[in-house]
Amino acid sequence: MRKTKLGPLLRSTITRLADESIRGRMVYLATSSTRSRTNKAELPVIVQLEQQLPEPGEIWEEYAERIEKRLAPLQEKIEHCFGKTPTPLLASGGMSIRLATEEIQELESDPDVELMELDPIVKLVALDDAQKDIGLVEFRDTHPELTGRGVKVAVLDTGIDRYHPALKVSIQESVVEEDVSIPGRHGTLCAGILAFRSAPNAMPDLYFPCLRIIIAYA
Repeated sequence: MRKTKLGPLLRSTITRLADESIRGRMVYLATSSTRSRTNKAELPVIVQLEQQLPEPGEIWEEYAERIEKRLAPLQEKIEHCFGKTPTPLLASGGMSIRLATEEIQELESDPDVELMELDPIVKLVALDDAQKDIGLVEFRDTHPELTGRGVKVAVLDTGIDRYHPALKVSIQESVVEEDVSIPGRHGTLCAGILAFRSAPNAMPDLYFPCLRIIIAYA
């Protein structure tokens, strides 16, 4: 029995799309109602190739160039077979694209494809009431002397995007064989939660302009 390359979310969605009674609603809820030129529902899919880790001492520009070359043959095949241009995801060594069910099943047979998973619409949750949830107002009332000034924060995580406009990184250190120029989504997110430098009036209760970030790689 051949091992499936489809992730659980994608498998479930394709199975449910086969039910004509819920097909339209499923496409809308899980993916949007965009349709292809053949009037078939398309699903947003992440196509993952075999993971390629950075070489020791390899900087981001070198890694990105190597991954681009790795993705090129499959990108060309998708363009030729389906007439669609995927969006490369260099940090993860994959690509994103909208495909009809039949195209997903055809692409699954490609030997270069390691995994395909649904890339669903995700509803964002506002954090405007986060200070209330954690009792920040009460804490500030009882500890007015604590302003955050002079505090240093070390984040042991993936790398961060050093060019992100809302962040200013003081120091980056790698404790693994990966260059500090290679960004990571999770590390960037955590650094942003701790010390993002957006406009102070955007989220005043979560804005700490005095914090400095020290990033290490895990």
